[in-house]
Amino acid sequence: MPRLHLLGTGSGLLNPRRGASACLLEGAVQDVLLDAGEPVAATLARRKYDWSRLAGIVISHTHADHLGGLPMLLQQVHLSGRTGSLSLHAPPEFAAVAREHLARYYLFPEAFAFSWQVQPLQAGSEFELAGCHFRPLATTHLAHYSSPARDLGYPNRCEAFALAVRSGSCRFLYSGDVGSFLDLESEMPDAGFAIVDSTHIDLEAVARWAERHAAVTVVLSHVSPVFDFEALEQLKARFPGARVRLAEEGEILEG
Repeated sequence: MPRLHLLGTGSGLLNPRRGASACLLEGAVQDVLLDAGEPVAATLARRKYDWSRLAGIVISHTHADHLGGLPMLLQQVHLSGRTGSLSLHAPPEFAAVAREHLARYYLFPEAFAFSWQVQPLQAGSEFELAGCHFRPLATTHLAHYSSPARDLGYPNRCEAFALAVRSGSCRFLYSGDVGSFLDLESEMPDAGFAIVDSTHIDLEAVARWAERHAAVTVVLSHVSPVFDFEALEQLKARFPGARVRLAEEGEILEG
């Protein structure tokens, strides 16, 4: 049974008690990192992580709190001397420039001791890593950037993804960041638990949904330092059948 380590449960607004977005999906033999917000490399190093176990990294979108720790992570993997293959799955707008991006840090993938592959995420196109199956789900999180990016002449395609993950009988949803709860609602009934962005959604809609689907545990992540704990407790009192709680930094979830 895979285990999901919540390595970073904070939001884009720095939280002294929480790292930026990062989760490690631990498999029987190899692992997959979901997002790479800082300080994910240091967090894993403190745990004396075996870098040879890392099969791949999946990036939900390219906001700094989901991607900012990637160069240091890859530098650490490289300097650890690990061999074998490592896959990066990322939105197409980043996958297309990932090698050039890393070269700016003098991290030349051709010089890595391990083989390196970059694959673009495609909505609905399932892929497998470390014995787990991942199905990307397009979200509207970056949609509001479309006009300013175009007007300013930037090539950004405003791509963001949630991930429906299954391994054997274990199923869960990792939201990344979303535009609204509607981005996830149709996918959540199949999940045993769901890691859901707490910053960009209507928490009442989440609680109402969770009460109708009491078999699903909703774990609210991407927690701002100004999160309204009292409001969450009031919602739980209004919807007593809802299994909604706040993520704890460093906790481990099992299917």
